[in-house]
Amino acid sequence: MVENEENRDDSLQKVTSLAIGLIVILFGLPLWWRTTTTYRAHLPHSEIHSLALEQRLICTVPVTLVSCHQPFHHEQLKVTGQILEGILRGDDSRGVPSFHIKYNITSRGCTEKETNIIEQGLKIADLDGELSLKNGNPSSTLLVFILPHSPARDDTVYIGKHNSIYTVAEPPLSDFQAVLEKLSKILKTTVWNEESLASTYIASRGIKLNKVDPDTVRALQSTPGYQLSFTLMNSDPSEVIAKWNIEEAVEDYLRPFLDGLSDFAQFSVSSQVLHYSALPVAPKRSEDGSHYYLQAKSLPLLINPVESKIGSDVSMFPTLNFLVFIPSKRYTPLHILNEKGEKAATNAFFSPRWGGIQVQNPPPPGENATLPLDYIVDLNSAMGVYLSQIRSLLGIPNKKSSEEVTIAQPGQKAITEWELQALLRKRAVENIATATSTLYSLSRLLERINNMVINDEIAAEVYRAVEGLQSAHALLEEGNLLEAFRSSKEAIISAEKAFFDPSLLELLYFPEDQKFAIYIPLFLPVGLPVLASLYKAIRWLRGRRKEKLS
Repeated sequence: MVENEENRDDSLQKVTSLAIGLIVILFGLPLWWRTTTTYRAHLPHSEIHSLALEQRLICTVPVTLVSCHQPFHHEQLKVTGQILEGILRGDDSRGVPSFHIKYNITSRGCTEKETNIIEQGLKIADLDGELSLKNGNPSSTLLVFILPHSPARDDTVYIGKHNSIYTVAEPPLSDFQAVLEKLSKILKTTVWNEESLASTYIASRGIKLNKVDPDTVRALQSTPGYQLSFTLMNSDPSEVIAKWNIEEAVEDYLRPFLDGLSDFAQFSVSSQVLHYSALPVAPKRSEDGSHYYLQAKSLPLLINPVESKIGSDVSMFPTLNFLVFIPSKRYTPLHILNEKGEKAATNAFFSPRWGGIQVQNPPPPGENATLPLDYIVDLNSAMGVYLSQIRSLLGIPNKKSSEEVTIAQPGQKAITEWELQALLRKRAVENIATATSTLYSLSRLLERINNMVINDEIAAEVYRAVEGLQSAHALLEEGNLLEAFRSSKEAIISAEKAFFDPSLLELLYFPEDQKFAIYIPLFLPVGLPVLASLYKAIRWLRGRRKEKLS
């Protein structure tokens, strides 16, 4: 009787152990696995790797060769275009395998309207304005006009305000060869600036440059918008009260320029006046005692202290700072010296990727003058300096005319159409290269850390960035520059949103060995008794089965 009860209790214990073990295995482990599994939305890793490692970025530059020589036949025009294309392709020494500039050369004769204008014998500068009015809206296609000789025209290549270039040549075809070779050199170095374009692509892909491009060093990286901050720093208002009408100056000088860049970026403008704002570096007095000066080597020391005084606006975009400094009577007149030790013509200096400062010296007070004196800031001088500096900060090189080429001044807009096209092309290439590198780094990070959460918002931004990159590649290869730039801008915005998402911080996640170190103290004390009981229950069950069989 007692033995039967002991057997019954032993059987009940083994069955209970077996049930607990089965519950842990069938329900506990799956529930733990389900509740601790990291959510990882699907990402297009193969497309990202293809964009980064396999796909070649092809930048198509459309050019239309326009000959205004009446005896020129269509076949001769076609041959001339082929010669120019061959010269352009034959002088490709960039050596960047994943980046290629493709020249799409077409040719045509002058239209009747163009012929009527050209036959008037106008100077090329006047001709540029008249032809641009007749041709209508600007296009991304560069027009190269080959004009007949005229007393009002010389042999210099003329780059107009619009997306047009003019050169003078006469048949036969052999004489065109030299003209086309000179034209090719000017197109590559001045209009398209291919070396800078290739350097931008290489730097944006994270590859070390053999030669630093000065235009790339000066300019800020591509961004959807910029904050322009204008500050008037009055050193001693007890001596001079400086005044300026910055709102009117912005509308007159800056607004046409910013409106011309509306397709490129958003711009916001702010201004402020700071009194009792002396420079952190004491100027030195000249040997003859006629003036004070700041040396070029001491100018970089001004930036950090000045920046702490002017503060910064709350903005998502980088700030470009432009200051007018009015020195105190003690240090007047104050001049800025360049690297050669000479007085700077504009009495201003430029700091790459930051902005610029101009010093304006108020006239000395008369013997019976009452202090403080009123001084009206010369904004004509200041805005001219700042426009040049803004161009450099945005990546628009300030090209100058030479013996071989005459470059038209942009006028009130402060930027020509061909400069805008070059800017959009350069920034599109930069956006594509940067977004591709960003996505590739993100993809490798997520593949390396398997327990990193990938939520649906991040996945949506990654897919949007990949789609934008693919679209930008196709549009840039087609020569649709504006749409390619817009797609590249959307791609870089989405790529950076995904990459800098707070949930993707690597330090938030434990390596696999640390996870084991955390789980073992929790599961081992509970798991060993359960496994031991399960093992005994299975042995007991097998023993019962053998007894029944025997």
